[in-house]
Amino acid sequence: MKKLLGAAVAAAVSFGAFAKDVYISPDGDQATADGSIERPYQDVYATLHQNAKIATGDTVWFMDGTHVATQHVYVTASVTFKAVNPGKAILTMDSSRNKRGFFYSNNDGSIYDGLVFRDITVDLKDGGGAIFSGYDKILNCRFEDGRILSSNWESSSMIAGN
Repeated sequence: MKKLLGAAVAAAVSFGAFAKDVYISPDGDQATADGSIERPYQDVYATLHQNAKIATGDTVWFMDGTHVATQHVYVTASVTFKAVNPGKAILTMDSSRNKRGFFYSNNDGSIYDGLVFRDITVDLKDGGGAIFSGYDKILNCRFEDGRILSSNWESSSMIAGN
């Protein structure tokens, strides 16, 4: 019986049974949020790096509106980033404070789905891109009005990586 229970727990963990959904909205309140759809977080960077403790298998849902990043979001887990309504969650950045890009990932397996990346300015001399990653999946996303300032790389792109 113990072996069967142990196998069931291991299978549940490996298939993401303990994964959580975290919601971010431009209208959220970082101070009172819990990440639920009823009380979403507001700040993308603070949510992913301080509040939500994102882990492999989690899904971060972006609600409709414009989400502004003041720092690049460093992703260390295989996470799904998804628009609640595809094409209506716009991700942009404050290019006066951040020129490395929106997402910077050091994992292999995050998924970006239904998001619009708009007005992303990237200075590739330090490495970066709207999405800078290894082997992530980009599904149903749009990239609009992006700019590359300079590059030490052989090619410049809003999506950079291996």
